[in-house]
Amino acid sequence: MKLQEAEALAGAWRIAQAAARDIDVDLKSHAVTVGALETSGGKLDVERHADGGFEIPRLPPSKNRVEKNPVEWKVAVGKVHLDGYAVALHDASARPALTHRFTLATVEGGDLSTDHTFTGRMTAKVRTERGASLDVDATFALEPLEVKATLDARNIDLVPARAYLTQFPSVSLRSGLASASGTLGLQGKADALRITYNGSAQVDRFATFDTLNREELLNWKRVKATGLRLDHAPGAPFRLAVADIDVQDAYSRIFVNPEGKLNVQQLIAATPEDPKAAPPPPRHATCASTASASSEAASTSATTSSGPTTPRTWAT
Repeated sequence: MKLQEAEALAGAWRIAQAAARDIDVDLKSHAVTVGALETSGGKLDVERHADGGFEIPRLPPSKNRVEKNPVEWKVAVGKVHLDGYAVALHDASARPALTHRFTLATVEGGDLSTDHTFTGRMTAKVRTERGASLDVDATFALEPLEVKATLDARNIDLVPARAYLTQFPSVSLRSGLASASGTLGLQGKADALRITYNGSAQVDRFATFDTLNREELLNWKRVKATGLRLDHAPGAPFRLAVADIDVQDAYSRIFVNPEGKLNVQQLIAATPEDPKAAPPPPRHATCASTASASSEAASTSATTSSGPTTPRTWAT
């Protein structure tokens, strides 16, 4: 079965071509098996509303009588291949509204099944218009959610992400490129999702500006963490262990204001309209240093190291 030049949502979603091969339908067992799905040359303009909902194609309501206990069909797909899809995500939930553009260079899937829950495996190569890349190799299951993924992300621009953060409203993010390589785990339901990560992460060319005091706040050339282990779950302390941290060319402007508070404490909630807004109460996190830390300044360099330390709790 082949499909060409298909579109939906008044042309917002377009598919140049798609094909399905080796289709088998078992009416008695209510099962559909597809050997392979292939599609290329698509364009998806995705709208996210201010309330977080998405505009997606939907089938019109059926005019036939709907059964109280409809039969559940099982669908299995052996292989999926997708390439050359341009995606634009228009997000009205951010303040200000943003448009993210990226390309699904290739997506390969396999062993997809809806038996009991939706499961499968997937690899994807994503590229952005700003030169960033994301490679993913994952297995997944839904209801309950369980994802195990290997990630390789490079040069992800952090400036657009600033619109999603409510803290430090008077601090502008002028630049920042994030990279990470490791394994990511997601487990549980949306309101009780456990997130784990093991690997490395770094942020390059990070620069922030304090718009209240009109001065640079925190800048660095590179901060790289290796041997990183993160574990976050609702109702449990945020746990972070780092084997080694390398800091290059860092600068920070931290001072005690006339009220006896650090400027960064006040900046958590301060705005031009309310520069003395009270910061929110602290949360608790557990951090363990497992190996060493090193830093390199612009004109001097120094390295310090220490052995494993007892995990300690600190406020964030």
